[in-house]
Amino acid sequence: MIVYFFIKNMKRALFTLILSFVAISLYATIHLPNILSSNMVLQQKSTTKLWGWGSPDEKISINTSWDNKTIKISADGNARWQVDIQTPEAGGPYTIVFQGENKIVLENIFIGEVWVCSGQSNMEWSYNDTLNIHPTNKKDVGSRIANLALVETYGIKKQAYKSPLFKSFTVNGSTAVIEFDNAEVGLILKGEKPKEIFIAGADKVFYPAMVKIKGDKIYVSSKQVKVPAAVRYQFSNAAIGNLFSKADLPVAPFRTDNWEVNTSAVK
Repeated sequence: MIVYFFIKNMKRALFTLILSFVAISLYATIHLPNILSSNMVLQQKSTTKLWGWGSPDEKISINTSWDNKTIKISADGNARWQVDIQTPEAGGPYTIVFQGENKIVLENIFIGEVWVCSGQSNMEWSYNDTLNIHPTNKKDVGSRIANLALVETYGIKKQAYKSPLFKSFTVNGSTAVIEFDNAEVGLILKGEKPKEIFIAGADKVFYPAMVKIKGDKIYVSSKQVKVPAAVRYQFSNAAIGNLFSKADLPVAPFRTDNWEVNTSAVK
């Protein structure tokens, strides 16, 4: 009987020991939080904190490719570790290599300005639009912001990443000619008729306009206006126009006049 209990207890002890070794081997690897990953952007010219987990007292080396420096640290008794690194001026792509019991390589790391974007965005360019403060199509808004950051901050070349902006106003007979910057790919109307574009003569009375598009210019006219003096686009509250670049970027609201705003002057 004594021998039986001894063997039984030995089996339990051995089984517990095996489980302990398995648990230690599973845990004795470097782990990173989800926020530290490939394709991330770090703030330029700043101190950035990296952290994670390993095994207690595990020795870890961290190499950053932008300066080829290796930092050596150890996890604490609770298996946690953290380190501060210095980031350079904007650039990339870079890698960060973590080496301990295992190896983790973060790739395609960029250094630049970290922009925190929320859903409250006016990237649809309806600045006075009280009904469109939170655009439903947040994916396109986010893509526009991301493209701006990639080109303006990181120097990655992209065509047609900015919305068309008013450049000049000229008059050709009974037609107003509006030229735009950032419209080299051309312009389009989304729909059969133009929306939220008005034209006025010297009497300062605005009428809904007809629009023809040629390249980076629009030709604006109305039967009620013989000699154009001003054109306005998306200039009222809750205005949502339908003039876009062929890169699917909305034309920014504009006015060609500096007259006092009088909403009753719209016919």
